[in-house]
Amino acid sequence: MTDTMRATWRQLGKTAPAVHIDDPHVRTPTHRTYQISPYIPPTAERELTSLCAHTTGVRWHPSFTDLIPSDGGKPRGIKRFGDRYGFSPAQTIAFGDGGNDATMLRYAGIGVAMGNATAEAKAAADYITDDVDHDGIMNALRHFAIL
Repeated sequence: MTDTMRATWRQLGKTAPAVHIDDPHVRTPTHRTYQISPYIPPTAERELTSLCAHTTGVRWHPSFTDLIPSDGGKPRGIKRFGDRYGFSPAQTIAFGDGGNDATMLRYAGIGVAMGNATAEAKAAADYITDDVDHDGIMNALRHFAIL
């Protein structure tokens, strides 16, 4: 791990994913890979996704991207969950604060961006609530008469 990666990881605090570095030649034959988080700038992300068929990059931090299957992501999770339990996307509410939440916020029946959300998440949302430290989720649920 580079010094830049370590500094970014420390800056993320509790939101940082666990650092788990394996030799891909050993791990991939026995474990499915759902996401890779390369520490690269946006210009390199475009180049990387053009080289990796069937992937897309989603960012929630300027220093790295989450490289996921192009047919994956949070909207797919909502759809599969709804298909299993009998509800449509229109019957869902989603909360998000980062660029990696934008597609989910647009997909859900109601997309709510937290007050501290990125500009991309706020632009994708139907409603912007307070930040999480000021009861943003509860306030949004009250706003929509869910609570």
